[in-house]
Amino acid sequence: MPNYIKMGSVKILKASAGSGKTFMLAYEYVRSVIAEHWSYKHILAVTFTNKATEEMKQRIISELNALASGESTLYLGMLEKDLGLNRRDIKERALVARGKILHDYSHFSILTIDKFFQRIIRSFVRELGIDVNFNLELKTDTILSSAVDAIIEDITVDAKLKRWIVDFAEEKIQNSKRWNIKSELTALGGEIFKEGYKTIDKTHHSREEVEKVVFSAKRRSIEIKKELKEVADSALQLIADNNLSVSDFAYGVNGFANYFNKISKGDISKYAKRVEDALVSTTKWYTKSSKRIADIEAIAPELMVYLEQVCSLYSSNIVYLNSVDLVM
Repeated sequence: MPNYIKMGSVKILKASAGSGKTFMLAYEYVRSVIAEHWSYKHILAVTFTNKATEEMKQRIISELNALASGESTLYLGMLEKDLGLNRRDIKERALVARGKILHDYSHFSILTIDKFFQRIIRSFVRELGIDVNFNLELKTDTILSSAVDAIIEDITVDAKLKRWIVDFAEEKIQNSKRWNIKSELTALGGEIFKEGYKTIDKTHHSREEVEKVVFSAKRRSIEIKKELKEVADSALQLIADNNLSVSDFAYGVNGFANYFNKISKGDISKYAKRVEDALVSTTKWYTKSSKRIADIEAIAPELMVYLEQVCSLYSSNIVYLNSVDLVM
């Protein structure tokens, strides 16, 4: 749980990740506006990301709305204790504070650090000699382009980096994908400017550790795809051994039996409703007018096992396979 450290008139909230900092910080804001509804004009809350800003705003407004509606919340008991108010008083004050904030939303100041400094700069544009209509731009494209050029230049002196780049290009070619190294590296580098990247654990890992993880993931992906293909090939072999073909089953190439063909050819795509229906009942495997009903029913028990295996393997591993494909 978070705990406060007092340093003069300053209170420091000390807490680890996931221990309730947002809960307590939002409570401090709510407590302040419940105590003095006009205080929202004099409170500045600064966060690191736009996502955190929205979460904080939403939490504060939601809590004030709940209190104003007379609901019993986690903050209610804390407010009664800290402010010495009863529930009715808190409800009335929350109603007033909510209305003040919503009708004067521009003074509901919960900002990211960069927006906070932009406000300061805009307040002193004349003193700083900056055009009043200035725009702040992050030239990420220029930065990325320079970084990628530097990486490509390092290939001549870094043998491991060269091998990584060559392997990367060969993998793209084998999978019939674009192999323009610069554009691919630029696209990958663009991820660091996204907010989702900021939530990733920043623990440093060596090239050897990363290479080991990538190699392991690639090997596991190959093994899964191989297993899927082997099951599908076994199913197709069973069909062929009994002088049947995919066209003998219901809907032909648009039916469930053709799913084995797709998997065998490396098309690891989601199975459709006809495959789902085929898993439920073998009567969905043929039409009433089919001349091969007896032959299909004869192999149905064994073929059903293959169908269940393929679908189970797909469902259990598709998230992993897609994840590996995205980073390769």
